[in-house]
Amino acid sequence: MTYLLLLMMALPQPGALRPGDRLPTHPLPALGAPHTTVDPAKSGAPLTILNFWGTWCSPCIPEMDSLAKLQQRNAGKLRVIGISNEPKNRLEAYLKRKPSHLWLASDTSGYWYRQFALDYVGQAALVNAHGRVLAIVRTDSIDQRMIDGALKGEKIRSNGETGSQNAEGDPFTLDSTTVSRITVEGYRPNTTPMGKTYPTGPFKDRRLSWINVCPSILYKDAFDIHSDKQVVYEGITSIEACNFDDTSNRYCVDIVVPATRKDSLRQLAQAVLNILLPIKGRMEKRTIDVYALEMGTGPLIRRNETGKGSVSFSGEGFDGIAVQIKVFADYLSNELDLPVVDETNLKGLWDIHTENVLRTRADVTAAVEKLGFRLEKVQRKIDVLVLFK
Repeated sequence: MTYLLLLMMALPQPGALRPGDRLPTHPLPALGAPHTTVDPAKSGAPLTILNFWGTWCSPCIPEMDSLAKLQQRNAGKLRVIGISNEPKNRLEAYLKRKPSHLWLASDTSGYWYRQFALDYVGQAALVNAHGRVLAIVRTDSIDQRMIDGALKGEKIRSNGETGSQNAEGDPFTLDSTTVSRITVEGYRPNTTPMGKTYPTGPFKDRRLSWINVCPSILYKDAFDIHSDKQVVYEGITSIEACNFDDTSNRYCVDIVVPATRKDSLRQLAQAVLNILLPIKGRMEKRTIDVYALEMGTGPLIRRNETGKGSVSFSGEGFDGIAVQIKVFADYLSNELDLPVVDETNLKGLWDIHTENVLRTRADVTAAVEKLGFRLEKVQRKIDVLVLFK
């Protein structure tokens, strides 16, 4: 199960809740519940599932649907509370689009995430009628058999991932005066996976860092590939290239180049990975299906040539200040089922903002059209990353 682009980066807590612990009392603003707040420790059901999710998390949506079916099947015995770090108004927008009988709780302070020291969303805590934690599990592992066992008082095996250290700050504790360095290590136990660029500071545009990630993610970043459909496997399977359950195939990499050589940063990363990793990577031109980003009725975006740019994006949308259209196309490549090629012929820098209620193709496409663009499925000869041994 891979939720790399969906990590919660929870801070480790010395007293993080574990099976057998009693939940503290801490109500949250709620939707769908009998009252405006809900206390996860007091749902009133024989068994409660606290599911940690987000509307921005694509795999979380079908998981919530599965939990809703289990709650219906176990009416009166099971209560599911979906805890999100999103504000209440965003959850309200979600419910208008996707009504649910589950209780939704807004935890914008991250209190309950910290209580369990969760590494990422898509995990859940099973809690008994007395408010005691029975297990912390991956949400996709919850089924009727697990619920039956919990209701019977059987011991439930925890398979969730909690308590990892995050990589805020400098993950390699590097001196800011470092001119150049290459570090490649194996898996770091109890450390959250991450990838990091450095758009500001002493390492501006000349450093790349990764912690506990698999070869395919390393190569995609090094070759600046944003769509899984731009990756092909030659003599290996996708699991061989990225299996997060196999810690022997996860790496920590840090590459720094001199400021005068920052244009060669990704080329150096490509060379280092090909030398030191068992999986190799190369680029080829191939004709494949893509979405062409074209002019529609717009553009309904504002030109910004100040040069003071920034960009951020998530499952909730895209926010770019003074960015090239290609940057927006790269974001769309990550969100949609095919790579996106910029064919707008728009030059210069632009302010671009989108917002999705759900992280779905329909919502992302609607947001694109709202900006005065359109997406057309075509075939184009573009760069493809080939992974092999």
